[in-house]
Amino acid sequence: MVVDALVLANDYLQISSSIQDPAEYWKLDDSIIKTIETSPCPELKEARELILRIRRRNLYQACLYQLLFCNFCNEYAVPRDIMDNFKKVTPHDIVCSQKNGGVMLKEEDVAVSNVKIDLTRGKDNPLESIHFFKDYESDEKFTIPDERISHLLPASCQDMIVRVYSKKPELVEKISEAFENYQLKTYGIKAQ
Repeated sequence: MVVDALVLANDYLQISSSIQDPAEYWKLDDSIIKTIETSPCPELKEARELILRIRRRNLYQACLYQLLFCNFCNEYAVPRDIMDNFKKVTPHDIVCSQKNGGVMLKEEDVAVSNVKIDLTRGKDNPLESIHFFKDYESDEKFTIPDERISHLLPASCQDMIVRVYSKKPELVEKISEAFENYQLKTYGIKAQ
């Protein structure tokens, strides 16, 4: 959201022009947010509103109620067999997958969260790194073989979920449809 606010303010404040001049670039710190937030200029209205949303914690993905009933569009659980070669989904991917007709989506309308959930060691079983000893005086360490580990442990130690959100409530259905088209085109399925 901060990036979106900076992009909205760029035309007026010429923020990106500072990257070419080191003497100006070092001045780009958090004070730019305060400048946007306190400016009365109408050109910064949208950026100022976005900063206000951040301050109020009305974030794109922060409020569970908002996600479930307003901005959440769709999600996709990445199958384990493609997780190693999975390319993160971007707003560009979704916008390019929309069907013709009606409202045309823009990348700035879409937020994508590629969430990787693991049990501390990526896809590896955390028990593989724990060494056991026969007794207190033993120096011989060993691991427990998979067949002796409880069946209550998950079969996989890592999951990946792609969640797609709309920054505008009125675009939820359109973005969800575009995401389903992306899934169908990329993976041959519309899994949710």
